[in-house]
Amino acid sequence: MGTVQSAPPGRGGLDARFLYFTVRARTHALAILEVTARSFLPTPESRLMTNSGPTRSLGAVSTTRIEAFSDGVFAIATTLLVLEITVPQVGENGNLFQSLFDLWPSYLSYLVSFLTIGVMWVNHHFLIGLYQRVDRSLLFLNLGLLAVVAFIPFPTAVLAEYLVEGTQSQLSAATLLYGVVMIVLTAMFTLLWLHTRNAVDSVRDADASAEAINKAIRFCFITLGLYAGAIVLALVVPVAALAVFVLVLLQFAFWRLSRQSPARSM
Repeated sequence: MGTVQSAPPGRGGLDARFLYFTVRARTHALAILEVTARSFLPTPESRLMTNSGPTRSLGAVSTTRIEAFSDGVFAIATTLLVLEITVPQVGENGNLFQSLFDLWPSYLSYLVSFLTIGVMWVNHHFLIGLYQRVDRSLLFLNLGLLAVVAFIPFPTAVLAEYLVEGTQSQLSAATLLYGVVMIVLTAMFTLLWLHTRNAVDSVRDADASAEAINKAIRFCFITLGLYAGAIVLALVVPVAALAVFVLVLLQFAFWRLSRQSPARSM
């Protein structure tokens, strides 16, 4: 793999640049998956937790594997976002400064999506931290969430492509696509929190966590309403819908369930 990663081609054409960045993305993904696979190896603590005690439920596993796999998917998704920012080709007499500035829609879309995934990762870390072990239902719900996270680079690229140069209808379609993906992402998070509220046997301290979990569920439903409003705006005023996306991101960024997870304070 080391011989393939040469310096980025200067003016070798789109095919050469696509091949270069594809190889780079594959290399980063393999490195992340290698670290993730190593973390899957059972530790003495995880063996003790999953194999001892009469209260261990059938199919329950420690949180180590779900945390490691989720972190890998979040990391790969954020890495793929930057691949949509292409190197401008200006020729010998072209204005590179202007070409770099003209990429601002890609910068903006990248920033919003990266921060959205990052904030989701922070809240996902808090959610999984409430568990002492995970069951099969949580594993499948988590897979659904990760499937949406891995899909985010696509609507991000579409939005960046049509944010400035597209027609009104094209921008509406791009904004609508982004909003639908955000709704599905929030819906999966809502299902995870609803499952957490009912998984009293798997949560470390169900009584201490109840208030934070209920607060998270209320926040998710509010977010779903905001995204639904953004979808309506996308059909009429796409720019206003983009402002709602940023507003929701700021809400997620400054929202605090608690200063310390009940799972960590035990």
